Amino acid sequence: MLPSEKIAVGMSTSSTKVCLPPQEDLREILRVAVEASQAGGEVLRSFLGRVTAKEKAPADLVTEADVTAQEAIIGVIRSKFPEHQIIAEELPSEAGPGGSPSNAPGSSPVVPPANISADYRWYIDPLDGTTNFFHSFPLFAVSVGVEFRGVLIAGCIFNPLTGDCFHALRGGGAWLGNRLLSTSGCTTFAESLVAIALPSRVALDSPDFRLFVAALNRCQSIRRTGCTALNLAFTAAGWLDAAWGLSCHSWDLAAGVLLVQEAGGAVGDLGRRPFSLASGRFLAAATRELLDEIYHLAEPLNLEPPSPG
Repeated sequence: MLPSEKIAVGMSTSSTKVCLPPQEDLREILRVAVEASQAGGEVLRSFLGRVTAKEKAPADLVTEADVTAQEAIIGVIRSKFPEHQIIAEELPSEAGPGGSPSNAPGSSPVVPPANISADYRWYIDPLDGTTNFFHSFPLFAVSVGVEFRGVLIAGCIFNPLTGDCFHALRGGGAWLGNRLLSTSGCTTFAESLVAIALPSRVALDSPDFRLFVAALNRCQSIRRTGCTALNLAFTAAGWLDAAWGLSCHSWDLAAGVLLVQEAGGAVGDLGRRPFSLASGRFLAAATRELLDEIYHLAEPLNLEPPSPG
């Protein structure tokens, strides 16, 4: 159920301000995002324990459940917003960074409708945590996020096993069902419970692994859950104090980043850059103070990618 309180729509957190759609339009978009997420979740429940998988890349699995859930999600969205652009994980990649096809972190498979609206983009991960799902490990989710002219405006992360429905609207807060969420308020890295998102295969000299090793003995404890969307949802709920990933995709992050922001948390990128879906990287924390400590942890490691050109 969506919150009934009146929503005061906020502006973009970026330097460029965007005039957002009317509140009633935003509410309808969020309602459809929740409906689509739950439709995908029903499909996943029906497949649990009886799936086969194939590898998209070494140790990177896809199952028939991913594809069928995605079809259900897209069907709901298309029935309400046929003109909106959809970017989804289990679809051929049409354009990655620089306009070339790519499945690299930050790249975005695109489903272009006949009469596309450049204003709205839906980011869909029909099954975040496919390896967990394949092994019946109970930590996976559906993630649906919506962007308007470059500003995240709505998002839903649905856990099909627990029925937990995390959702957020720009300027309207982050919610778990009817409960308003807020981050833990943790300000000290040494007292923090952290979750990390690592790629399927991790090189020992990669930024992902180097930051993980640097954090191991400095935070209170660290988790690798295998589900980036739930890492972000749990940070918004105050169950985790921080989460990060350096090799993610836009569909992994769109809904969860908005949840953290609307719950009062802080989200950024390496080098103290503002968060960008296109980068495939995020550093999320319960507070600005805790994010600053993560920046201090990362900076001596020189993890930032080289500047283009």
